[in-house]
Amino acid sequence: MNFKQSTIEEIIKSECQMLLVAPERYGEFYTNAIDVNQLLQHSIIGVDQNNHVFAMFASQARNYHLLAIFSFVRLHQVQGKMNLRQVLEAGAFAAYYIHNKDISNFTDQNGNILKVPKSKSDRMYKWLKKDQPNFSQNIYNMKKKINEYNAHSNILGASNHFQVKENEFGTTFFDNEDDYFVKIDLWSVADAGLRIIEGLHKINNGKKNLTFANDFEENLCILDKKHQKLKNEVTQTERYKKAMLLTPKTNL
Repeated sequence: MNFKQSTIEEIIKSECQMLLVAPERYGEFYTNAIDVNQLLQHSIIGVDQNNHVFAMFASQARNYHLLAIFSFVRLHQVQGKMNLRQVLEAGAFAAYYIHNKDISNFTDQNGNILKVPKSKSDRMYKWLKKDQPNFSQNIYNMKKKINEYNAHSNILGASNHFQVKENEFGTTFFDNEDDYFVKIDLWSVADAGLRIIEGLHKINNGKKNLTFANDFEENLCILDKKHQKLKNEVTQTERYKKAMLLTPKTNL
């Protein structure tokens, strides 16, 4: 499908169109990502006033999760990956707050000025690694891939906007579309959402600070099965098998 991008007006209309036709273009990979976002949005039905900081981070994770989905289907992979990194970091901080509600572990305050030194996130990740090793490893693996390939400008990202035709070359606003990579990105953002909500539920079971919907575990199980089915679909392709021979550490 050809999306016009010569003017600002064309770009705006094209991005709207991309979102509207995403279910048709990316099928179950898109609906799975959206279903996971809905799980993030509606699984936690009760948060008391003492957990207001948790609600902040949970809201940030949900919002950026949806923005990541929108970015991928609008053919902005780097934007989507940066949004996804926000999801992972917000999810980690939300988990940490369930464990420790001391606000000094999240920010330093000097009068009306708030500062967030790196030591705060370092302490959070240290706790996560010790107390929730599986959750921590999932967050680490996903962030590592983003940091390696998408957090900074590099020739791989730059090539997404470059086209060669005969003896001429040109640049584009949208990424050069490859359904295969868009579907993998949608699978990845769904995976992040599942691992985060699964981790929050596990941590909360020992604290009872949050109220989850009665059908949460059933819905999580249904989505996880669908999610694994899509993973199997991707990993059985010749493109994936070939990539694993060259870069075996990049598996899903």
